[in-house]
Amino acid sequence: MRKMMKYGRAYGGGDPEMMEGDVFRIIVKTPEFGEKAPDDRLLRPESGVESGVESGVESGVESGVESNMVEEILRMLFQEPLSKLDIAKNMGKEKPSRYLNDVMKQMVEAKRVEYTVPDKPTSRLQKYRITADGRKSLKNR
Repeated sequence: MRKMMKYGRAYGGGDPEMMEGDVFRIIVKTPEFGEKAPDDRLLRPESGVESGVESGVESGVESGVESNMVEEILRMLFQEPLSKLDIAKNMGKEKPSRYLNDVMKQMVEAKRVEYTVPDKPTSRLQKYRITADGRKSLKNR
């Protein structure tokens, strides 16, 4: 319950509503249609102006935690290719979290990082390296 309250506010939706009755219900509020999650705004390529619903809300404040995490990962990968486990350990975690998995996936999709073994994305030997776009975005921060 604590995490639901914490993350409900953190992702822009406000406090969830809980209703107890014959059936226990939880209403989780989310941002309005057309807005993107904070991760999407962080990882959007800066290659020009987009239009339509896909563009999301152009004027928004990035979450400091997410921005710092992406920048920290890019700085680590600037030094050498690393596995997700290595990245998690460098961040003080025992193992990769689901959030780290999601961020890495989005960074690959945004072409900020790439696989060292591109033919086998789920290989246990998989590592990530920074791309030219990743280096460019790191310099812009």
